[in-house]
Parts: sequence; C-alpha cells; structure tokens
Amino acid sequence: MATEVLGLPFDVGAASAWLVWILPFIAALIMPGIGKISKHATGYAAVGFALMSALSAASLLPMALEVHEIHDQISWIDSIGLKAGVLADPLSIIMANVVGWISFLIMIYSTGYMKGDKSITRFWFWMLFFIGSMQLIVLSDNLLQVFFGWEGVGLASYALISFWYRDKKKDHVGIEGRTVLGLLDYYSPTHAGMKAFIMTKVGDVMMI
Repeated sequence: MATEVLGLPFDVGAASAWLVWILPFIAALIMPGIGKISKHATGYAAVGFALMSALSAASLLPMALEVHEIHDQISWIDSIGLKAGVLADPLSIIMANVVGWISFLIMIYSTGYMKGDKSITRFWFWMLFFIGSMQLIVLSDNLLQVFFGWEGVGLASYALISFWYRDKKKDHVGIEGRTVLGLLDYYSPTHAGMKAFIMTKVGDVMMI
C-alpha cells in the first residue's frame, strides 16, 4: 500500500523490517574505522545508528495496529534453495520496538557511563552487535536465522559481561566473602561472562 502511494519500486514496510536488524550490524562493522579517526565520535555514531534502527521498528507500528503481516525473502544460497527472510507480524513488530527503544535508551546512558574508557570502540561494537542479533531473532522467518541471532546474542553477552577482562578487583561483581546457598557470590568479569556463555549454550542444545 505504502509503495503504491509513494511510487517506489520496493516495499517500504519490508525494507524497514530488514533495516531494523541490518543497521546495527553495519554500525558494528564500521565502528573500528570510526574509532581510528575519533573515539569521541564513536558514541555519536553508535547512538545514531541505534536510533535509526528504533525508528525503522517504529515505522512498522501502523501495520501492527492494522493487523498486517510483512513477509519478505531473498535468495541466500541458491544451490540448495536456501532463502533469508523477515517476518514482521503484530507480535514481532511490538517486540522489535521494545528491543529497539530500550536499546536506544541504554546507548544514550552508556555515553556517560563509559565516558573516558580506553576500550570504548570495542564496547560500542559489541553493543551494536547485540542489538542486531536480538532484532534478528525477533524478525527472522526461519529457524536457521533465529539460531544465528541466538548465537550472536550469546557471544555479545559474553563479550560485554566480561568487558573488563583484566579482572581488576574494582570490576568484580557481588560482595566479597558473601555466599548464597553455600556458593560464593563474588565473581570476576570473565567468570561472570563465562557463566552467561554456558547458559546460552544450554539454550543452543534445546534449539538443536
């Protein structure tokens, strides 16, 4: 409908559905290059791309309210007839907006929280990679893409939780000496990251 009104040669809704998860991945890929020019600029770029992804999700809301569904596919591996696609129904559109706008707010908060960190470019890379992977799970039309998104979320979660991988005492999580149910409740960043990574691997087994 929108395509016909605007006279465009492509489906605007489908394009928006693709952009919701592709934009964060594009941003993640170019972040190291931006970081070499200016680490300060990486924050603006990361927040800007997160906003564009969220706006792409918001543009789908009218279709959700009208109970419309967007299903678009492109050829992926022709030799075996494998296709990549997006499926934006009312539920996935709502979830894409929840993920998109909460992620955008977190990115804004992070500009202050992470200000001055020497590894800020790496932080923005993994944050954007996480957003893209999460949106890929939400909008995929097949289990293989969902699996890739799930793996991406697990990898990004590990990288972000163990971000301060040098395990300095000030970066530890919990209260030193405290135990919960007989287990130590005090972890280094890498230990906490590994726990999260192992938990996602349990999900992998269930998915397979």
